[in-house]
Amino acid sequence: MPHRITAAELAAKQPSAIILSGGPKSVHVEGAPALDPAIYDLGVPILGICYGHQLIAQQLGGTVGRGSRGEYGRAKATCAGNGALLAGTPAEQDVWMSHFDAVTQVPAGFLATASTPDALVAAMEHLGRRIYGVQWHPEVVHSPHGMQVLRTFLHDLAGCEPNWTM
Repeated sequence: MPHRITAAELAAKQPSAIILSGGPKSVHVEGAPALDPAIYDLGVPILGICYGHQLIAQQLGGTVGRGSRGEYGRAKATCAGNGALLAGTPAEQDVWMSHFDAVTQVPAGFLATASTPDALVAAMEHLGRRIYGVQWHPEVVHSPHGMQVLRTFLHDLAGCEPNWTM
């Protein structure tokens, strides 16, 4: 069984931010990847993408529903205009989805900041806890404003300086 990092081990590494990626699992299956819940209390900015978005919602008291139909490919996200992560992106934008399950209720203290026709909570955030999630894949070219979302998270919300080179 792979080692699951504890909050103490992660804190010792002093990360500037954490990004939880997508993956093929469902949060509803036995043995699905999970985080030590204490990681959410470290104060480190966290961004969940796809599965990571669903994991955050489930572990912090929200609801992840089994979709009646998934979204695979291009979808139209409508931003609520109330979030920091999506600030500066269009109110309606194309995003790339690849999911069957979806967040149906945000955890306490979170705001739903975007939706699609088949994902009522396509993005969410809790500014005070610095935890954010998007159902879509901002890292792919098919999400035209995805790089801006990642830059906003890393530079503006997590305070990471873009001072590295390849």
